[in-house]
Amino acid sequence: MEPTTVTLITALGSGSGGLIGGILLVLIIGIPAVMRFISWSKEQSTQSNLYSQLAEQVKLQTTELKEQRAEIDKIQQQRNELHEKVAELKTKVEKLEQYEKDVVLLKEKIEEKDKIIAERDSRISNLLRELLTMKDRVHLLEMRLRDDEQKFCVECKFKELK
Repeated sequence: MEPTTVTLITALGSGSGGLIGGILLVLIIGIPAVMRFISWSKEQSTQSNLYSQLAEQVKLQTTELKEQRAEIDKIQQQRNELHEKVAELKTKVEKLEQYEKDVVLLKEKIEEKDKIIAERDSRISNLLRELLTMKDRVHLLEMRLRDDEQKFCVECKFKELK
């Protein structure tokens, strides 16, 4: 208790105030208790209001968390789908790279065959030229032989006559 309250109580208790002094004494002693009760009541009311506000915030945050979880699930599903698509695309890229290697290999083979064909064409052309040259030579030799035979035969006839 406060020192002034104690002094007031002792003064009233020693005096002859009787009934009025007792009532005042009860009021003086009861006022701090009543004030504490009022203070406690206000505190309880404030705590109740704060609890209500906190409960409302928890409800809002719970709703937000549920929405965010739904969004996260949706994003994870999209992420998984994208990973699957990436895996498919990687497979396709690997196949295309293999096709590209095959095409390069086939081009090399075609170039090699083109070289072989060009060499054969060149050999064939040379052989045809040689063949034509030989044919011309054979023709010339045939003509020469015919001429020689005619000469010989003429001489041959001539010798027989002699």
